[in-house]
Amino acid sequence: MVTTPAAAPTAEPGRELPVPDRLPAAAWSLALSSMLAQVVTVVDNGIRTEGFDVVVSMLLGALIIWWFAAGVLSARTGRLVVTWLLLIVLAVAELVTVIDIGPGDRGFPLMHLATTLAMIGSLMWFSTTPYYSWQRTRPRASGPSRAGILAVAVLVGLSAGLVQSDDGSPVDIQLNAGG
Repeated sequence: MVTTPAAAPTAEPGRELPVPDRLPAAAWSLALSSMLAQVVTVVDNGIRTEGFDVVVSMLLGALIIWWFAAGVLSARTGRLVVTWLLLIVLAVAELVTVIDIGPGDRGFPLMHLATTLAMIGSLMWFSTTPYYSWQRTRPRASGPSRAGILAVAVLVGLSAGLVQSDDGSPVDIQLNAGG
């Protein structure tokens, strides 16, 4: 008697999703809104060029942003949570700045807020795509190439290292400054 082997059962029936053939537009929207946010920041604050710390900052920025972008594109929970928290805190801080600043000086703060809201909207949109659902299943298949979108992430990180701080110092913390 000849028997045919039965198909191997899946660990979680119904969790098999087709491999996407390309990245969703929402992922590109997130990448491009991040790049636009960085352009606004560079135009607003200027570029710093002197010192070895600029090169180190650019390289660290590129590595960190690339790592987070790869995690977000792979729907990895930890990096998604950190990204959501950072974007929400950033949006709240920018909203406070827009409210606190005088009406004539709201140009750049409004642009910063708009780009952050665009990133939040893009991340929200991305998290509803079939690609995101497929990534949440921890697929073994590599799926579509992410090289182009990760190159944009590296550019965002590199440009972050070039941004001049408001007063030239790397950190400006004021506690109870209203004093």
